[in-house]
Amino acid sequence: MFNKKIKRKHAFKNHLLTKKSNSRKKRLSKYVYLDKSDYKNIFKHLIN
Repeated sequence: MFNKKIKRKHAFKNHLLTKKSNSRKKRLSKYVYLDKSDYKNIFKHLIN
């Protein structure tokens, strides 16, 4: 479908940050690539 990969941010880093460890918050701050199984669902929302 597409040759380029799509980056996304991790979830669960908006609130309740005091109980999360620093290493966990650092890991959640990084970008990851969108999984192929999510393409259909994401593009359906982007097109509309």
